[in-house]
Amino acid sequence: MRKKVSLVAAFVLVAATLAIRAVSAAGPPPVVQSVSPPAATNTGTVSLTVGGHNFVSGATVTLQKGSTILTATGANVDSEAQISGAQFDITGASPGFWTVGVKNPDGGTGSFGDGAATGFNVVSGAPSVSSISPTSVAQGTTQEITIHGTNLAKNITAVFLDKDDQPAPIGDNPPNNITSDPTVWDSLTQVRVTIHVPASAQTGTGTDDLKVTNTDGQSFTKTSALTVTAASSVTNPAITSISPTTGANTGPVNVTINGTTFHQGKVAVQLERSGQSPIVMANPTVTPAPALPPGGMDKITGSFDLTLAAPGKWSVRVTNTDDHGTGTLPDGFTVAGGQPSVSGVSPSSGNQGDQVGVTISGSNFAKGATVTLSPADNINVTNVNVLNSSTMTGVLS
Repeated sequence: MRKKVSLVAAFVLVAATLAIRAVSAAGPPPVVQSVSPPAATNTGTVSLTVGGHNFVSGATVTLQKGSTILTATGANVDSEAQISGAQFDITGASPGFWTVGVKNPDGGTGSFGDGAATGFNVVSGAPSVSSISPTSVAQGTTQEITIHGTNLAKNITAVFLDKDDQPAPIGDNPPNNITSDPTVWDSLTQVRVTIHVPASAQTGTGTDDLKVTNTDGQSFTKTSALTVTAASSVTNPAITSISPTTGANTGPVNVTINGTTFHQGKVAVQLERSGQSPIVMANPTVTPAPALPPGGMDKITGSFDLTLAAPGKWSVRVTNTDDHGTGTLPDGFTVAGGQPSVSGVSPSSGNQGDQVGVTISGSNFAKGATVTLSPADNINVTNVNVLNSSTMTGVLS
């Protein structure tokens, strides 16, 4: 008869037993010969079964590609020849082959695959780019570009090329020699890259294409993605303050932003936070500073819908949409969320070894929330989806 796991108290309370195993001498090292399934897409969690010999209770399973190492949770040593239920969250993981490793409690190790042509294959669809922000940069500047699209995996490269989709000097157009830093991965649909634009860069509309390439070689080119403007033609707004500085994540909040060089009728305003989708201001309205007395401030008024927004500090960005000048107030606004509480979990029990979809009820849930169990007992909570401030769903495995 299968054991029942009771889900009570905070999230889940599981009866745990601790097996203490004395090791008097090191045994033979593990031999890893296979992994099943042999491949999976990098869009979520995968459960692997590892085959081989000399596996010992308490062994750990890893995936490694270059310097990146993922450690499995929930791995169960079924016999000296098989480990099952090794759970890996490979969301956004670099596509290509990863080496499968097993380490016994006595320190003995073994591996399968060379990480190049054999091992466990992380598969990604071809990347695509739908938009970038901002779309314009000035000569002689450094600018962070946010790239939106699909299948943007970790360690993806992003380079700006001349209009012939060739790095200079192969292309016919004059080279801009824009250089890119390594990308910062937020999600499969958003990455960020800081670019450096020489003062001598060619100006004009759509002067550069953007090419993104995943580690498996699949790439996508967005033509005419970036416009380089003359340094003197861009007026970057300056943000001095925002009021209020805090808003609750229970609905919209009206704000006033003070600063200079806000272009009347031609501004876009958003809140930004790493790993989160931007929160765009609705109906921004610019009130220019009065002519007298001198030194007055421009004002932007509008509202942000903070419903379910992740609590914490967000940066404020203002963009003049006519010349694409931008200004940022780092960590200028705080989204406040109450302490989350849990009132119930449904269903309240599940069979050991099964995946169980649960609905969690409570209060003050926000986007990006994570769920953990206490004690964990090798049970993971994945696919967490916050439906509203009082309901979220997830999968226990």
